Formats: sequence, C-alpha cells, structure tokens
Amino acid sequence: MANLLYWVWLSDALTPGTDAFARLRSSFSSPKEIFDADEEALRAALGPRRGATVERLANKNLFRARNILDFVTVNGIGVLTYDDPSFPALLRTIPTPPVLLYYKGKLPDLNSCFPVGIVGSREHNEYAMRQTFEISYDLARGGATVISGMAKGIDGIAQAAALSAGGKVVAIIGSGIDVLYPKEHTELAKYILSNGAVMTEFSPGTPPYRTNFPKRNRLISGMSRAVLVTAGQENSGALITARYAKEQERDLFALPGNVDDPYSAAPSMLLREGARAATCAEDILFAYESRYPGVINLFRLLESSTVRMDKVLKTAHVALGLAKRSNQVKRAPVATLRSDDRLPQYEDALTSEPMVAEPDGIDEELERALSELPEEMRALYLRIPASGSCRTDELVTRDTPPSKVMGAITMLEIKGLVRLLPGGRIQRNRS
Repeated sequence: MANLLYWVWLSDALTPGTDAFARLRSSFSSPKEIFDADEEALRAALGPRRGATVERLANKNLFRARNILDFVTVNGIGVLTYDDPSFPALLRTIPTPPVLLYYKGKLPDLNSCFPVGIVGSREHNEYAMRQTFEISYDLARGGATVISGMAKGIDGIAQAAALSAGGKVVAIIGSGIDVLYPKEHTELAKYILSNGAVMTEFSPGTPPYRTNFPKRNRLISGMSRAVLVTAGQENSGALITARYAKEQERDLFALPGNVDDPYSAAPSMLLREGARAATCAEDILFAYESRYPGVINLFRLLESSTVRMDKVLKTAHVALGLAKRSNQVKRAPVATLRSDDRLPQYEDALTSEPMVAEPDGIDEELERALSELPEEMRALYLRIPASGSCRTDELVTRDTPPSKVMGAITMLEIKGLVRLLPGGRIQRNRS
C-alpha cells in the first residue's frame, strides 16, 4: 500500500499524454525514488522547459495522494500501476504510457485477449449505426474484446452490441473514475460494468475537460491490437485516434461508405492513406486468427442470432446521434464546459460516495498544457487568434517553414488545443 501511494502521487503530479513519465523512468527506478529526488535531479531527467512539472514533483506533500488512495479503497476502485503484471503490455509500448489506470467493473485479462478499438463520431447516419452494431456484435461473438470511449453515438453503439453478444468491453473515459460523462450514459455505464470495465488515467474528481479526450484517445488505440473507424466527418475526433494508432504501429481498419456521405469522410480519408477496409467482423478476425489461437473462434459466427439492434440500444439507453435526412449537414459546434456546469456522478454504477474535488479551472488547465509544449510550438499556438480563426499558411514565417507549421499543428490537434476547419483554417479549442 505504501508503494501504491507514491504511484498515485506521481500520476497526480504529471500531465497525462506527455513524455514526462517515460523520461523519469529512464533516470529513476521507482516512484519512491522520484519522490525522494531533489529539483536538480528532476530537471536533469526531464530536460529544459519542464519547470511546471518539476515544481509539481518537488511538492512532497502526500495529503492529496492519501485522500485519493482512501477514496478508491472505500469505493472498490481498482488501480493498475505501470509495473503491475496485469497492466496492459500494449500500453507499455506507446511513447506516452500512463503512470497508472483506475478501473471499476470486471477487468478482462488485457494481456491474453484480442483487443479491438472501435471509434467514430457522436453524430452518424443509419448506415454507420447498423454496420457498427453488426461488426461489433460479431467481433465479440468471435472472441474480440471491444475497446472504446463510452461517448454518444458510435462508441456507445459498439459497446452495447458487444455486450449483447456476451462479449467483453473496456470503456476508457476522459474524466475521473467517479465522474460520468456524458450523463445520458448512466445506464450504459452500468451495462458495461456487468461484463466489462470502465478505466481512466485521470485522478478521481477530474472533470471532462476537452483537452482530456485526445489524451484518452491515445489509450484507446494504445490498448488495442487493431483500431476500426466506422464513421466521422472530415474533422472528426476519430481521426485523432487513427493518428495515434499509426504512431503506435497499430493496424488500422476503416468502414467503406458512400463517397458523397459526409459521415464517411473520415473512413474514406483513412482508406486513401492505407487503412484496410472492414465490411464485416471477419475482415478483422481472419487477419488475427493465427495469432490468437483459443481466443478467436470464427465458427461462433455460423451460429444463428435473433438479436434486435433497436431493442439492445434502447435497453442500454445508448445516446444516438442520428443525423437528420438532409443534403446539407450542419457541423456541430465544439462543446464547452462552463464553470457552473454541474457534472453528474456515476452513483451506484461506479461509486457509492462520489468524491468531492476542487479541480483546476479552465485557464489553469490550459496554462498547464502549454507549459509542457516546446517553446516553438507554444509560440505558434499563441499566434493563432484567441477568437475566430486564421489560415494555416498565415503561421508560416522564415523561422517556421510549412513543414514545421504542419508538424506543430498536428501535435497541437492531438493535444486538443486546436481544431482544423475546412478551407485550411485553424482555431483554438479554447482561449
């Protein structure tokens, strides 16, 4: 328990999605050794421009870590640390692994299962809904464990389908384990916990800030052997997961769709870039059958099934995002989290006594995110208008040629700090 205390302290001190933990691991053998290190040793391990991180690590107060540890113990929340044998081995191979994972529910053996990430947009059409359901259902019947994010739309459809097939699922969320988001998925969360698990790297009490979700997406792809994108417009967040999958050398699949359909734009883009087409579960299962003997069983797909998609989705209370039939699809505005928003809790689904937290404000969270960026990338972000947008070519200067600008924009988008718009324009996700 004493060792776990230092893992909790370290996780709470570091910003998820950065390489700080990987750097520290190369210089220190344990969280306790990091805790005992002085500022000079920490700076030497982390390198320049990591002052904010060093400052947090130099704070040796364990009060908050003890509170978190007490909270998870009382509420039956599991903790998987990086050195735990049950920690997903696939996550250890990514450039920015999490320090630990909080979880609730029935945790599958993530080191022997065949994990498939299924992602897509919150808003979708009937074709994407039906295909996502059928593929997810058959993947689960064939032995795959479905990994997704429990978001509205495609995520929820995939997880409900897999569960209805008797399969296992893991939902990776972008908030604390005691904070439910979206609130519409309270019943789905309970359904997932019946034969799967909800996981997060964020400390209990963490609200669903927008910058959390790209960081969450790297875990969906990182925990998966293969990733399938079934729906998304040209600026869909599912593309962030796809980019992570490529960076992490995961196999990428996409659902072919109508080239005129805006909700097939993201899969179509990925197919052009080399993703493999998946029109049914067999397209994925066949590719891995020999690598997962005893796990994948294609004969199960020959068994007849009378499952009704509409009944399953209704029973699981999946929040759908069916687009209205229209030739012109309106883009949904980026959601913002106001300081006066009251976030619902998981209640009996995850915790009996939700933890009361006082999370950092939006501005402080942004400042923290920016402090982790290289100086050139931070300077480029600050050149983007605080309101409105600008063309990406307006950011090109003599010192930042187009190649550097596009590389920086990609990283800023992955970190959730900017959003690409049609017409080669870019805007901040928040000011």
